[in-house]
Amino acid sequence: MIIDGTGDDVEKIQRQKKEAEALGYDTFMVFVNTSLEVAKHRNANRQSRRLPDDLLLGSWKECQNNLGKFQTVFSAANFRIVDNSK
Repeated sequence: MIIDGTGDDVEKIQRQKKEAEALGYDTFMVFVNTSLEVAKHRNANRQSRRLPDDLLLGSWKECQNNLGKFQTVFSAANFRIVDNSK
């Protein structure tokens, strides 16, 4: 099972993790990261779901700030960062 979401809400992802584990699943997080410049470029080129610049910046900053929290929630053994800037 893959849960796709934005990493700006640690509590939501932590809740989903606990619910999955209560059902017997092992959990692992792959954090797909990108630079702010690439995120802005991709957002500008979207045909739909385009975000206002201030919302994009706020979400991107929250995701960056949450990296360490996610590593703690999932443990280093169950957490990977993938750079998707290229």
